[in-house]
Amino acid sequence: MKSTKLILITALLVALALVSPFLGWGNDWSILAEFRIPRAVLAFAVGGSLALCGLLLQLILQNSLCEPYILGLPAGGTLGYIAGSVLRIPGLIPGFSVSAFLGTLSFGAIIVRVARRESTSLILLTGVMLNFVGSSVVTLWMTLSDPSQSQAAIRWLFGDLSRSEWGPTITLLFLGLLVLGYFWWRSRDLDALLLGESTARSLGVPVQSLRREVLFATALLLSISVSLAGTIGFVGLMIPHWVRGMVGSLHRRSVPITFLWGGLLLVIADGVSRHLFEPYEIPIGVMTSFIGAPFFIYVLMKRRGGRAA
Repeated sequence: MKSTKLILITALLVALALVSPFLGWGNDWSILAEFRIPRAVLAFAVGGSLALCGLLLQLILQNSLCEPYILGLPAGGTLGYIAGSVLRIPGLIPGFSVSAFLGTLSFGAIIVRVARRESTSLILLTGVMLNFVGSSVVTLWMTLSDPSQSQAAIRWLFGDLSRSEWGPTITLLFLGLLVLGYFWWRSRDLDALLLGESTARSLGVPVQSLRREVLFATALLLSISVSLAGTIGFVGLMIPHWVRGMVGSLHRRSVPITFLWGGLLLVIADGVSRHLFEPYEIPIGVMTSFIGAPFFIYVLMKRRGGRAA
């Protein structure tokens, strides 16, 4: 029964995602080929990457409330990206900012260190503080920069998929699928972590090494996602929860479905954000926050209610 439901939901998401680029199309094939299709592919790559990062972070931090945006990791990528732009640090591959990667990796290392010693509330509080640090530096940068660039900077900070280019997009999609394949191959080790770190170690899982691999992979995908599309929140929180509710916690199924659903849902959300208040366009990060923030509160209250019971 669940398999049938999973197939139907996935088929519906695929159908809606395929329709999304045609919203407000106007029968102009050049617009479709040059703007809409690259943008849809970028949305798929970013959404899949964010959802997969959320799933992996929730596992290594042993906390289902953890998500890249809430933990402040995109803020680290944003800080690094701005530093790289100011210092003109060159990228090694299309769409990859070395400074954004280092910023994301640094903030991720802080979160992992806190998670090993502190409670859930302090992990989330640390994420809030990291977000404050990032937003303060970004505000300072916008204040001191050229006012004519402020509008574009604001759109980028709230999520902007309009700057899609094939080279960086394909880079992110390829790396996202590579990370997906690697952790699908390591699914047994990931499943062992569900039983706790001590149990996983007794089963021969190199927990510290696996944690470092997850941190490196998430920093890589998040830094490129931030460089290409700005800050998009809550995708990494909602999708893993929905997927686990549908297929369970075993990672051989949840890893690929999380990436697929994350990509499809962001394509759909992008189509809605473009078409809902046409000719105005809602930043995609605002659209995901409208859904994700109430969802976070719901999950938090549900967890607290369960503990009280």
